[in-house]
Formats: sequence, C-alpha cells, structure tokens
Amino acid sequence: MMKRFLYMSFVCLILMACNKDENEEGKVSYADVDWYAIEDSDDPLDHLIYTCYDEYGVAIFYEDTIGRVQTGTSFDGTPRMHYEVLDVNYMITTKNDQNSYTESRDREALMKTVEFLKTDVLPRLPESVQPRCYFLTDSCITYRKTYITRVAGKIIEGCDDFAWRALATTMIGRVGRMENELPSVWAKYAGEILAADVTLKLVNHYAFELQEFYDLSENVHVPEVLSGSSKKTIYGQRMNRSNRDYPFQHWNLYGFLNFSEVYNPDNQDADRKGYTAPLQTDDLRAFVTAYYQYTEEEFKALYTDYEVILAKYDVIKKIVEKL
Repeated sequence: MMKRFLYMSFVCLILMACNKDENEEGKVSYADVDWYAIEDSDDPLDHLIYTCYDEYGVAIFYEDTIGRVQTGTSFDGTPRMHYEVLDVNYMITTKNDQNSYTESRDREALMKTVEFLKTDVLPRLPESVQPRCYFLTDSCITYRKTYITRVAGKIIEGCDDFAWRALATTMIGRVGRMENELPSVWAKYAGEILAADVTLKLVNHYAFELQEFYDLSENVHVPEVLSGSSKKTIYGQRMNRSNRDYPFQHWNLYGFLNFSEVYNPDNQDADRKGYTAPLQTDDLRAFVTAYYQYTEEEFKALYTDYEVILAKYDVIKKIVEKL
C-alpha cells in the first residue's frame, strides 16, 4: 500500500512539473524592458527624436502607447500582449483620473516642437533635473478644482496647460496651436515646460528654502488670528471688498504674478470684481516659468514697481542656480 502511495505521489509531481513547463512556455517578462529607450529611424520625425535622446537622454513620444511585448500565448494560440501606456494622472502621492489630452496628428507641428525642445528647452535643463520623458499633445487639460478655463469656446473645469508633470511623463500641450505664435509666446512655452519639472524638484527637495519665498507674500498683510489654533494664509484666499482679513488690492502688490481663474475664466475686471489668490504650487511655478521666460533685466523692468515680486524672484533665482 505504501509503495503504491509513493508511486502515485511521484506521478503527480511529474505531471505538475510538465504542466508548469507548458504554462511557462512562451511567457516573457517585461519587468526589465526599458520603455524609454529610443532607437534610430529613417523617419525624419523619429530620427530627430532619436538625436534628442542620444544627446540629452530624454525620450520624446507623440503617442500614449510607447511599447508592447508578447507575454505569452493563450490556449487557442493567440498571443498575449502587454501594452505600455503613459499615465498622465499618477503623481507621486496622488492619482487624478480627470486629466485629459488629445494626441497630435500634425507631423509638421510635431517636428517643429521637437526642434524647439532640442534648441530651447533641453540645453537649459539643470543637471539635477531629468524628465522621465516628454509626451507631445495638442491639448493638455489638467483638473484642478481652483481653476476653470475656456477651451474651444466652452468653459471647463480644469486648466489648459502648456505643460504638466505627472509621475511617468511631462505632458506638453498646444503642439498644433503654436505655429503662428509670437516669439514672446514661444519664450513662455519654454518657461512653462522647464518649470513643470523644475517646480517638482523644488517642492520635493527645497521646502525649507521655499518658506522664505512664501513668507514674502504672507507678510504683506498679517490678519488677526481668531483662535490660537487657527492660522490664516493668503494662498487660495478669495480677494474682494467683502474679505475682512485681507485688504482688497491688486495681486501684484501681494507678490503674485497672476491669480487662480476660479471665478473669472476670461480674466475680465479681476482688479475690480475680485480674484482668488493662487495656491502655493501655482505661485511657485509662475515664478519658475518667469525665471526661464525672461532675462533678469527684462523681468525686473516689468515689475520694477513691485518690491515683493522682485524679492520673491531673487529667492527663486538663488535656489534654481543651485540645481
């Protein structure tokens, strides 16, 4: 009886091993695949993208599906595939399913944008700042509850961004809308793209140094604290004549370059009807954008009458030059 039991156990083990071999046959692991490696191509656009990758180590994509690999075979012989798709909603600590984009099909516009990245963006990236990759789109709509904006004649909740940094990619918008823009708009485009990655670096690694930047706006007017446990902040405040904590004055006087478009998507009469002060990250990104958009002389000439703005610029300049 014991011999028969041992024999049957041995047969079962053999069958299990064979079954495992059959299941493993054809399987491919994609854990070690470098999805961000770019190969050279005879296609002019793809070759230009390769030259950017070869020189700067940054991949550029214009489709959200950046690769595929066969992971096995189904019982009927159909290949099982894994498709690697860029996710524009994942941040380091959060996920937002409401960001959206439209892929660009205009190859001439894509070519011009890649050339622009190669000449005006990639050479200016700080050594310590490395985008995972760039994803070129015609529209880059990021959901932020403090923003509404007008796109194609419609008011939507979100922001029609030049660029947006997610965990896996830096999404670049407006590819098909930039061709006839003035040089000043292209300069802002470069500033926004650079700021998308640089701002994230500052938030993650320079929180202590940034406090000086935020405090310059906080200290323009310090309202009375109603209780010992509460603390007012100017960031995100609705600024109008009914706000009893903060005097209603132009946002530049509080040290802000712009304001949140929460109630005013067309930016009309904000200095008369009111506005919403930006959140800290938006304020920071605006100054980083300006740092790359203008020369120091140009920026200080624009805001020569606003000492808080000039002081905040000097703080950002000092930090960014460390990168």
